[in-house]
Amino acid sequence: MNIEEIESEISEINTYLEKCLWMDFEFARMDGGSIVVAGRIDTSYDEFAINIDFGTPYYVSSLLHWHLNNSKPFIELIAGKDMWKKVTIYLRLMLKILIRCQ
Repeated sequence: MNIEEIESEISEINTYLEKCLWMDFEFARMDGGSIVVAGRIDTSYDEFAINIDFGTPYYVSSLLHWHLNNSKPFIELIAGKDMWKKVTIYLRLMLKILIRCQ
């Protein structure tokens, strides 16, 4: 996918979720090939209202279960300086963990 296609998918997801008053999310599937984040209006239902498939993930930092917060977009694409800030935070954290484990 190119950047425009990714941004279009993100916009479609955010537009759908803006119309929802409530949604519970969890990881429906996680393996080396993909991660699927799924949401449903009520956890007592077995059926998901939305599935978001992240193919070939590289890094994920997240809660295992969370709720929709409509005060900001559900998903955003970061790039440039913002992306490198996140990468730097991650690398520093990993370095601290490695140092403590020695």
